[in-house]
Amino acid sequence: MDSINTNKTIYDESVFPHDHIDPENLFKIITEFSIDWIYWLDPHNKLIYSSPSCRYITGYSKEEFFSDQSLLIKIIAPEDKSRFISHTRDVLRGKIFCSEEFRIITKSGQTRWIAHNCQAVYDDDNKYIGRYISNRDITDIKKAHQDVRTKDKQLTDIYNEVRVGCYRMSPDGKLISINKSLREILGYKSEEAIDKRNFERNTFLNYDERRKYKEEAAAKGTVKNIATACISKEGKILHFRETLNAVKDDNGNLIFFEGSLYDITKQKEAELSLLETEAQKRNLEKLKTEFLATISHEIRTPINVILNLIQILKSDLANVDVHSEIIESAAIIETETFRIQRTIELILEMSQLAANDFEINPEKVDLHKVIKEVYDKYINAAQRKNIELTVINRSDSPVVYADKYSCIQIFTQLIDNAIKYTSHGEAVVLITEKSGKVIVEVKDTGVGIKKEYIPYLFSTFSQEDNSYSRMFEGTGLGLAVVKKHCDLNDALIEVESEKNKGAVFRVVFDKA
Repeated sequence: MDSINTNKTIYDESVFPHDHIDPENLFKIITEFSIDWIYWLDPHNKLIYSSPSCRYITGYSKEEFFSDQSLLIKIIAPEDKSRFISHTRDVLRGKIFCSEEFRIITKSGQTRWIAHNCQAVYDDDNKYIGRYISNRDITDIKKAHQDVRTKDKQLTDIYNEVRVGCYRMSPDGKLISINKSLREILGYKSEEAIDKRNFERNTFLNYDERRKYKEEAAAKGTVKNIATACISKEGKILHFRETLNAVKDDNGNLIFFEGSLYDITKQKEAELSLLETEAQKRNLEKLKTEFLATISHEIRTPINVILNLIQILKSDLANVDVHSEIIESAAIIETETFRIQRTIELILEMSQLAANDFEINPEKVDLHKVIKEVYDKYINAAQRKNIELTVINRSDSPVVYADKYSCIQIFTQLIDNAIKYTSHGEAVVLITEKSGKVIVEVKDTGVGIKKEYIPYLFSTFSQEDNSYSRMFEGTGLGLAVVKKHCDLNDALIEVESEKNKGAVFRVVFDKA
């Protein structure tokens, strides 16, 4: 070898006699062609030989290891360095053979695993002459083991999550075998006996249906996705998704049935609970709608009587000399009665819309004419508050295909709100068209709406200020009704507003 003292005996010469082959040359031949990285340390722990495979495993040449003796330790991965040093101490304390696995950092920066085998060598006089080290690259083996462990864990996790029960039974329904999972699902302890003779009849609820599935499985071999219900030991109904296989002998004779049951009880219970909740919700909605309709009808009848009497009273007062306060009181009664009537109409309409009882009758509707009708109804109210109400039409033909009553309701509520929530300034209705759309904007200079409240603006009974002391009257139904009518007519409604800076409600229809 490169610098080993030939007076030191490494191997027994009786095995390799000098007249046959030099054992030192044989050692070099073996190591030079080995895929393992083999090196030799003298008694002072100095590297005196290294096989060429060091470059294959570490990326460093043997010359680099000779020139930097500390490289043997430097290449050890930091997380394994303390274990490597502990191993070295064991050898120095007289341990003859050691085997460890370490990670090394190659010259290119890769982390690789090596199996490190270290053998202390003595001469014929039992004198320590150094250590023989063999390193094998086991990175791929480690990776394969890690992949197997990962897959094993994944499989374990899957089987822990999915409760799969399996059983075998004879064609006449007698239990042959049952796995632990199904036994536990059914509520039986491992030592408890299950009635094997009447297993199918006592375990499965849909016995008559199963007879059909068994016949189908016997004919086809397999039936999948069977909705199966079983009864547990405690009498609880359990729901499964089952695959049923018919196992036959070489002559085609049926031996037994084999079933795989996937427990879907929780899923089924959740579905049933959801259906029950939905049914209760529909019943409540129906009761609420019927209640609102009944109450509204009962209130509307006396309101109509009051309004008729007020009209008669006003007519009579106009022909006699009475105090102005009496006339004002009559006007207040009329105004407040109209307010109640408007509220009742909104409640009735909302109950009808919520119950999906409102039927639309689409036709060609001139939005300018509809808005002018609403304008005529509200111009006096706007003038009483010194608000300038104007309608501007910039469309050559603002005709849309929609329900006329819906259009009237949409703009009645939007114009009503514009006047109601504006103390001074103006309310403008602007009609334009663009890209096959008719756009109507209702703008005001009123109190405006906080940005964070806008997403809730079209909810039923929704108002920004729901306290009893709020400045403006209203039920919070108006914009909910508007949104419903827009949806029924495939119209889009948008809103832009800031607090104390007014609001813009924009309704977009498809042009007819």
